[in-house]
Amino acid sequence: MTDQQINIAIAKSLGWRNLMATTPARGTMTPRICGHNQNDVILFIPNYTADLNACHEFEKKLSLKDRNVYTSWLYESSLNLGLATWESAHATARQRCEAYLRTIGE
Repeated sequence: MTDQQINIAIAKSLGWRNLMATTPARGTMTPRICGHNQNDVILFIPNYTADLNACHEFEKKLSLKDRNVYTSWLYESSLNLGLATWESAHATARQRCEAYLRTIGE
């Protein structure tokens, strides 16, 4: 999946609605995605794949059971890369996004 597809999938899982691409900002080629958040305000969705603070928002929403699955995905992905447990605790935003989507079945 592309970063944009991941960001959209996560936003949808968190209740964002009416997602749509906007015209790319001057000097860029990538359109930003906006939509209605849970408070029915139109905003740009966060760039989950590049922002650990945005990742923290979806991590807070996980149930205790899902947290265990999520951390297992992070641990497994670090092992697949030949890394140790330490790296799973310091996963990148994109790695966290991938683990989150796997956890929720996306």
